[in-house]
Amino acid sequence: MLSGKVPSKNGLKGLLRSIVQSAVFLACNGSAFIAMFCIVRKLNGKLGLYTSALVPSFIASFLAILIERPSRRSPLAIYVTNVASETIYNMLISRGIIKPLPHGQILIFSLTMAALFRWYRTTTDTRNFQFKALRAVLGNEELKPAIITNPSSRGGWDKKHQLCPHTGGCIQYSFHVMLRRFVSGWGIHACLSLLLSLPKLVKKPSLLWPLLKQSKHLKFGAFLASFTGLYRMIHCAMRWIRGVDSANHSILAGLLAGTSVGFYPNSSIVYYLAWKTLETMYYEGVKAGLMPHIPGFAILIYSFSTSILFHAGVLEPHNLKPSYWKFLMRITDKKIGLMNRFLLDVMGTNSSKLLPDFQPRYDENHLSDVFKLSWNNRGGK
Repeated sequence: MLSGKVPSKNGLKGLLRSIVQSAVFLACNGSAFIAMFCIVRKLNGKLGLYTSALVPSFIASFLAILIERPSRRSPLAIYVTNVASETIYNMLISRGIIKPLPHGQILIFSLTMAALFRWYRTTTDTRNFQFKALRAVLGNEELKPAIITNPSSRGGWDKKHQLCPHTGGCIQYSFHVMLRRFVSGWGIHACLSLLLSLPKLVKKPSLLWPLLKQSKHLKFGAFLASFTGLYRMIHCAMRWIRGVDSANHSILAGLLAGTSVGFYPNSSIVYYLAWKTLETMYYEGVKAGLMPHIPGFAILIYSFSTSILFHAGVLEPHNLKPSYWKFLMRITDKKIGLMNRFLLDVMGTNSSKLLPDFQPRYDENHLSDVFKLSWNNRGGK
């Protein structure tokens, strides 16, 4: 759909085959976890902090990802690593190992953009998705070679450094893109909200105006405007200050443009871009011979990150992102919330913290006498 092409008959067959393959992979990942849970418990003779979720999930995820298409493994690894990294961060905070980092999202986003902008100015991999996304947002003017011209007598709005690759004045170059990105950012965000709220609007059209004037649309527009504006302004300013045009200017541009995320903070986007950039830098390093190639790297990362999420989902769901916990509840038909986590509190992870009012209902025909005795001694809780 995004390519705008009508698929051929063979293309449709390939699409359906890919959908079935991905569905089988997901089904196997969930069912294999349950199977490995029982197998590991049988082999170990008991359940422990790591054998109750972490180890079974790693084995299950490793086996399941082998079913998925190789081209899908890396994107899946980046996605689960994105969520797992935020989960690990929450775990460390809840244990008192670290303290919340003030403006941490801004710092991570700024460092990510510094690396990404520098790569954007020098890479030859123009087919890379990140390259295409940056070119769509930032424009490709800074990618053009600098053309040395005679000093211009123009001033103010039309004043331009002789090394600048753009045609108009430096102020005009930055201001115009800021205005366009603010309008397009507001429009895109508002349209997405309209589409997501369409069922409500059909029932109650009066919600249209309140929906359009929500501040989050303006904040997204401000984010895009300041992001692209600072990118261009810093490059122009550095050419005026230093008298040279250098790809290293992109590092400073990225550090300062990254602060624009303060208008529209979103941890999911920030962490995803950070991990995606690290992936890009890794493969660039491999191609340059600076980094070792690790066979099955995406498989190992996916397996480890997924095991972290399964571990948190079982033993400490309060440290999961709320949106991911809702996803787990939806995909398991709320059955992941029916586990008696009071029994897991002994692990020291406050397992029942998210669902303190949960009351398990047991079929006594399937309970051991030892469990009945211990459960009754605790007053059923």
